[in-house]
Amino acid sequence: MKHGSSFFLKMAIVLFMAFSIVTILNLQQQFSELEKKHAKLKSEVEAYEERIAELQYQLDRPFDNEYIIEIARKKLNYHLPDEIIFENHQNN
Repeated sequence: MKHGSSFFLKMAIVLFMAFSIVTILNLQQQFSELEKKHAKLKSEVEAYEERIAELQYQLDRPFDNEYIIEIARKKLNYHLPDEIIFENHQNN
C-alpha cells in the first residue's frame, strides 16, 4: 500500500511542477506583452501631452497682428503685399 501512495505522490508532484512551469511561462509571455503595450501607450501619452502643450501655447498667445498674420499664412495661404513667395515644385 505504501508503494502505491508513493507513486501517486510522485505523480502529483510531477503534475504540479509541470502545471507550475506552464503557468510561469504563460505569465512571462503576458508580462512581456503588457510591457510592450505599456511602452506604446506611454509613447502615445507623451505625444498627446506635447500636442496639449502646443494647443495651450496657442490659446495663451495674445491675439495681435503677428498672430493674425501667422494664421492667415498657415490656414488661408495668404501673404503680405510686399512679400516674395518662392514655390518649390519637385516631382518625387
